[in-house]
Amino acid sequence: MRCTNGLHVSDYDGNFFQHKPTEVEFGTIDADKAVIVKFKHEAKLERKLDVVFQSALLYTTATGERRVRVQNLATRSSEDVNEVVQHADQDAILATIAKEASFKMLTKTSREVREAIKDKCIRILAAYRKYARSAPRLDQLVLPDRLMLLPIYTLGLLKTRGFKGNAVINQMLINSGQGIE
Repeated sequence: MRCTNGLHVSDYDGNFFQHKPTEVEFGTIDADKAVIVKFKHEAKLERKLDVVFQSALLYTTATGERRVRVQNLATRSSEDVNEVVQHADQDAILATIAKEASFKMLTKTSREVREAIKDKCIRILAAYRKYARSAPRLDQLVLPDRLMLLPIYTLGLLKTRGFKGNAVINQMLINSGQGIE
């Protein structure tokens, strides 16, 4: 993955093997695979120029042919939070939060992970409220149209079995006959 100067790839998330920080390797690749690529803003972007992203996938077909699939995306930059949020994808945001949380479950308690999920949702919506064009009253709830369901989806994520806590998982294992006495 490459991108315009001023941005850089900070992290990849997904099911893959990574030899180098800039390359990821898959055992197989098909339409059901997904990779989350996180970018970090490190310098001022030129307002007049497009921001460009390029991904390249080098693969071998079943017949042994080596092929490269390249995808390019050019988009304009913006300093306006309302304009940025207009193009937000709440499904991708929630998938990223869920993937990060599932990795944290390996090293942190379920309570800490649940708090981190809630905190991430709160920080996203608080940042929108803080930088939104119109200044609402302090007692008014402000949600952008593209992220209107994010709090509900976050609550749904918190209610999944994976994030409910060790007691629930242990009870499921005990009920299935695999639990620890």
